[in-house]
Amino acid sequence: MPRLPIVFVSVLGLSYVGPPAAAVFASGGFSVVGVDVDASKVEAMNSGRCYLRECALMHLKLNNA
Repeated sequence: MPRLPIVFVSVLGLSYVGPPAAAVFASGGFSVVGVDVDASKVEAMNSGRCYLRECALMHLKLNNA
């Protein structure tokens, strides 16, 4: 069986559009790298914390897709 290539996606900016986009790509099996000039946003994403008000809605949407 041939091995499938690992596909990486870069998300530039982790303010409002970046985190949901990264979550959708990650749920599709892509390896995602998020980049932002604000180190606290990168640290929050790496530790699994969400700093957006819509995190619960994003979670529900991904689970019901």
